[in-house]
Amino acid sequence: LVNGPWIAAFLLAITLGFLLRQALQISRLVRWVRQFPHQTIELNGRRVRLVRGNVPVGALRLRRKYIFWNPELDELPDTDQQAILQHEFSHLQQHNTWEKIFLAALQGIWFANPVFYFFRRELDQLSEYVADAYAAEQSQGRKQYARLLLSITAQPQFHLGSFFKGASIKGRIEFLLTHHRNTHLPLWPAIVLGLGLLFSGDVFAQRAIQENIQKIAVYEFMQTVHEETGQEEFCYKCTLEAVECQ
Repeated sequence: LVNGPWIAAFLLAITLGFLLRQALQISRLVRWVRQFPHQTIELNGRRVRLVRGNVPVGALRLRRKYIFWNPELDELPDTDQQAILQHEFSHLQQHNTWEKIFLAALQGIWFANPVFYFFRRELDQLSEYVADAYAAEQSQGRKQYARLLLSITAQPQFHLGSFFKGASIKGRIEFLLTHHRNTHLPLWPAIVLGLGLLFSGDVFAQRAIQENIQKIAVYEFMQTVHEETGQEEFCYKCTLEAVECQ
């Protein structure tokens, strides 16, 4: 209890640290928005600002919707360019920017919980699957899109770092070719389920910690009683009998 404020301050500092790191990453994207020229394009009836510069492909959704585009991608066929745009547009529709900010705050709370990292990895993977399926349906079909994924992996000159994050290419291709159900599913049910697992794990962890604290308190008490008996060797049973006789 004495160290309670220090523990709370430590956890708060860690939470702020993860939020600061996420804020720095977003500020870098905002800096690119201001630094590089951009144009307004229309994707599926929605207006999006296309930021063109020497940047990796990615998406940012705060007050407006932005897709970052490297001019080297202009060398690709129009159908491939459209597929990549649709992929990033899906990330905008999934509100992945706000999702990452939210997960950064949670990481500060559950940074020592392995369930959190499993949940975050699965959520990233699901997000990529949804974006791939959406791009395939909106552009050139699943088989052609799968070929695009394979061909891009062999062309490292393209700045597509964020395009390959979240799930392995093998897993994404297998998902494209084997799952043909509607993948326009909201991610919030998965988030709610994951949070339920995290909270339940946190409750069990707190219970286990309390039990260990109680055991330590009992041991310290028994140790004190043992010292009062004057015996050289510690005997739990003997000390317990001495306590019961008091």
